[in-house]
Amino acid sequence: MGPDDKAKLIELMQEDGTHVAMVGDGANDCIALKKADIGISISNTEASIAAPFTSRREDISCVPILLKEGRGSLAMSF
Repeated sequence: MGPDDKAKLIELMQEDGTHVAMVGDGANDCIALKKADIGISISNTEASIAAPFTSRREDISCVPILLKEGRGSLAMSF
């Protein structure tokens, strides 16, 4: 998929009310990382600048950790 296709897919999923997480590792993921509800970069390239979250590991093992941290933060705010 091209960068615009990834962003369009995220927009279509969000229109249905779905919360979307995007994990990317390169410049072609920047648009989608910004559009996603949770944007996670798994590299230290351009994607790490565009994404709200960056993992030092180059795999998706950070996703459950991020979800737990987010859930904990939300619970503490209430």
